Amino acid sequence: MTKILYIGEGEIEKRFFDFLNQNDFIQTGLFRRFNLMQEKLSGSNDLLKKIMDKVYCVLDTDCIETTNFDTLLHNVKMLRSICPRNIFLLIQNKNFEDELLYVLDCKNLCDKFNLKHSTQKDLKKHLAQSVSYSRIISKKNLVRYCRRPEDFKTKLKNPNQRSLERKIVLFESSCMKK
Repeated sequence: MTKILYIGEGEIEKRFFDFLNQNDFIQTGLFRRFNLMQEKLSGSNDLLKKIMDKVYCVLDTDCIETTNFDTLLHNVKMLRSICPRNIFLLIQNKNFEDELLYVLDCKNLCDKFNLKHSTQKDLKKHLAQSVSYSRIISKKNLVRYCRRPEDFKTKLKNPNQRSLERKIVLFESSCMKK
């Protein structure tokens, strides 16, 4: 059996990938929370304890600076210790909420989830704690997830950063079950 690790920034992504896993939308795997753009992995990190066949890194692109790319490069290098060949980047355009708007082809997530309060804080709390994706996510709209990496690619400036471009994959063609 193929051992797959999904790494994402926060609880919202974790809940989303748990839903995808439970509903057989993706290849079965473990999900671990870690911000690969802002925190550096060290040899003692739990993420680096088990050998994996594939690692999918879910990245937000709303706050990118040169230091973020340097951190990401460091982390990809560290991840090679558990998965030498198959490390892939799934790029969320801006953040999860913006990506979900695109996936669902809607203008307002608060309306979509029938939230009475429509602040960003309320939405994030709902997505992190109590959201049910089963009535709104289907394979048909899921193919749009992590499908717009162009902004991320244009921000890659130096040759070291350009090496990240080869690791970018589309969700639909990489980890989504057919």
